[in-house]
Amino acid sequence: MAEEVQIGCYLRPHEGDMLDRYARELELSRPKLCALLILRSVRLDQLGSLNRDYARPEPKKKAIRITARVGKELKNRFTAAAARLGLGSDEAAAMVFRAELEERWLEKMIISR
Repeated sequence: MAEEVQIGCYLRPHEGDMLDRYARELELSRPKLCALLILRSVRLDQLGSLNRDYARPEPKKKAIRITARVGKELKNRFTAAAARLGLGSDEAAAMVFRAELEERWLEKMIISR
């Protein structure tokens, strides 16, 4: 198995709680859910189409760290995609995770099958 590294961001505590609930509904851990979302964003070159408001920075004192464990190559591809848009990987991860909390794409894919 490839070496795993982390991609993460800071979100508000209630957003972390929402991700936890969502992951449980899908029978996934939060890091696995986040890894799937990162993979999707890279494969679909999705970052450029996401609302930039999702990237808002969170003060670390009042936020929790959300992480996805992914392979090094995926992290490099995600970081490069973020950089092409002038974003850091933390900002880009926040965009992906917040967008999913609104869109619930993965849930829709599972239900529609």
